Amino acid sequence: MHCSAKLQKLTECQAKPAQSTRRTGLFPGLGPACRRHGPPLSCLAPLHREVIAMTYIPPSADATRTYWQHMPQDPGIPEPTDAADPELQRHLTTLKNDFKKYDTANEDVNGSSFLGRFFDGPDGRVSADDLKAVVKDGGKSGDFTPAQVEAARYFLDHPEALAHLDTAAAPRNGGSHWERPDGLVGLRDVDAALQDTQTFAGGHTFISQMPVIPVNESSWTPQQKAAAVTLAAGQGLDPEQRADQQMFLNTLEAHKDDAAWLQGYLRALGGARSGELLYRSLTAGGRDQATARAALKTLKANQSLSESDLTGAVFKTSPASKSSVPLKTLIAADELQQTIEARRTTLSQAGPDSMPVDTSTYSSYDALLTVLHPDNAKVISETATRYGIPPALLSGTVASEMDFDHAPKDKLHDGLWRHAPDGLIPDSVWTAGEKVGPGAGITSVHADTLKWAVDYMKEHQVPGAAEAQAFWDAEGRLANAADFPQSVEAAAIVLAALTHLRTGSLPSDMSPQDMAVTWGAFRTGVIGHTPGGKGYTLEEFRAGQRTADDANKVVTATGDEHTRIGGNAYQSEPYFQYLDGALG
Repeated sequence: MHCSAKLQKLTECQAKPAQSTRRTGLFPGLGPACRRHGPPLSCLAPLHREVIAMTYIPPSADATRTYWQHMPQDPGIPEPTDAADPELQRHLTTLKNDFKKYDTANEDVNGSSFLGRFFDGPDGRVSADDLKAVVKDGGKSGDFTPAQVEAARYFLDHPEALAHLDTAAAPRNGGSHWERPDGLVGLRDVDAALQDTQTFAGGHTFISQMPVIPVNESSWTPQQKAAAVTLAAGQGLDPEQRADQQMFLNTLEAHKDDAAWLQGYLRALGGARSGELLYRSLTAGGRDQATARAALKTLKANQSLSESDLTGAVFKTSPASKSSVPLKTLIAADELQQTIEARRTTLSQAGPDSMPVDTSTYSSYDALLTVLHPDNAKVISETATRYGIPPALLSGTVASEMDFDHAPKDKLHDGLWRHAPDGLIPDSVWTAGEKVGPGAGITSVHADTLKWAVDYMKEHQVPGAAEAQAFWDAEGRLANAADFPQSVEAAAIVLAALTHLRTGSLPSDMSPQDMAVTWGAFRTGVIGHTPGGKGYTLEEFRAGQRTADDANKVVTATGDEHTRIGGNAYQSEPYFQYLDGALG
């Protein structure tokens, strides 16, 4: 069955027939039911059953890439192109250096039509016809060098490499727009493809941020067909109407144990769209999250995602986002989420009274992506340096506060704080009969705790005391208290005071466990020292473990002696472990 017919069948098998025959690019318009809910898995089965017979060979100890090997019964299926292939780079360089020769090759070799005599000439584009003309000439005319002929033949023999070129320089917005292949290659495409060979050097799965799907449907692999369906389902539609995520999940579910198939599918989608769809699936929770995790587990088990794949593939969390997130950060956030969930499950064995009372406004995904955002990471690093504390301590504190201790009322409070009229700071706002807390900003530092920290640093001559006093005295401090830089600096001052209280100095090196214990004191205080402190005693804080009866109960119930560091420290420690390694 021709692919277009299959796509038409895909829309016809919906519970409700499509009310629109609108077409999106090369593909039939998806009906309202399909756009909203996505097709049932059986609808995609005809595409999925046409799987290429492949043998996946895991890399040996000294290998630098994953190899694909096609079985003899599939001689017509081209082998995927490796972005780091020296041969590819050589041919791209030839195409770049001699672009003008390729630009007019078809007219030069085959002559011009009557109308072409008036309009032919360089147009800044190289088509498949131009490449065919170079191969046809074969250098016999003396117009083309052997290297030029060889490069033209390479791209004609490797549809995936030509597809990569086709859209390499398309806008990489990571949103719903799909820049469809048009069979024309510009010099900017060549430059972008060369850049991709550096970005994805050593990559096992991705060769481009953009989708890699040939313009000619007859050369599509089943993975490319499935990717085309997925991309078409999100083309030009509002977020609520897009069915691409459901189609993405259906495909992952159908091939969750087949690393080679998943590789080919994600490769065809491109790094940006794969990252966006994985982000949407993981953050949705429930079955969507489980399906995405299962696919990632298969890829990881088969060493299918290299460091180049993880750092080279970047995506935007929304079309409006101004910055991109590496796939590596998303996967790290998901692993953190799973580790924290496991630790909370361990704590729950001791009963509900042993569990920290946490919020669910933000998740590990939100927290990690926030602290590693380049602008935020710079603020955190510079502030930590100014107050003599490890950047990982401050970064982990911001992440932990977001994940565990920022309720909807805190978000409301922050909004009111930012937008209240001059002179009317809402430190005692009431909503729905409940008083909104006095801690402004993402770290929720209370004014009395901040004042304690400023006074402590001054009394004990802690480095940074003068800066802390200046921060407290600054005009506009209250008005801007909910802003990210202000909130981070307030947290840094309190952390510096707590670190000195615990160790008598500001050590340049702290273990993740020490950082987690410090955040535990940041959240619940130190009895008899910080305002309203109800967490550690000073002796427990300095020892890094609790000795009270309730701590003994948790250790006995869980069988985990490490829980003695305290519930807040125990659940937050994975943040500090990851950030200590990531930030150095």
